Amino acid sequence: MPQIIPEHLPKGFTVEDFKTIQQLLEKNVLVSIEAAELGADRGVIPVLCSDGDRMFDVFTHLSDTCTAANFPVRPHLIAYPGAPILLSNHSPRILGARIDTLFIYGIKTGPDMKNIRTIVIVPHWPCGMAKACNLGLIRSIELAVNGGARIERDLQACVRNVVVWLHVDYGEAFMRTYRIDQKKWLRWITDQKHGPAYPEALYLASMPL
Repeated sequence: MPQIIPEHLPKGFTVEDFKTIQQLLEKNVLVSIEAAELGADRGVIPVLCSDGDRMFDVFTHLSDTCTAANFPVRPHLIAYPGAPILLSNHSPRILGARIDTLFIYGIKTGPDMKNIRTIVIVPHWPCGMAKACNLGLIRSIELAVNGGARIERDLQACVRNVVVWLHVDYGEAFMRTYRIDQKKWLRWITDQKHGPAYPEALYLASMPL
């Protein structure tokens, strides 16, 4: 990330957000992506926000990561405004409807129809849909991680690997994508809140290190 706070952060990206990302990097909650960790020998199911200003960078990074590990670039794409933060049982409703179950169904078509068993959930910041739902950075990450834990729990019979990344647009054409270490995130958010927030978090806490 930039060593100093950029003079012109993108709209919706606060100085406090920058400091939070800096802390998550220092605590190794946000870490570099290792291509081999995907285990995507049959492709991936990316869950992305359809933000036109960041989609190309997110998708290019995903494709390059697969190629670096000799995995096929074979995306079974789930894309919708705010999709990565709409997977949790506790995600906001859109137009009064819970669409998390629709996305979970869409994700399940990957292993059922294509035998793709690796899921990559990529929330991004800043996110216009998050702002429209009155969600800040921490809450957005929390919902994405809990959505990932829900998928691991509910689709464990057909899903092999669920990875959560975070794409950050620092402005001035400077973008980075990080992997969220879900166990370290849980410890960090627990320290912040004095306890995990949701049943999905408790399931995540029960998983082996």
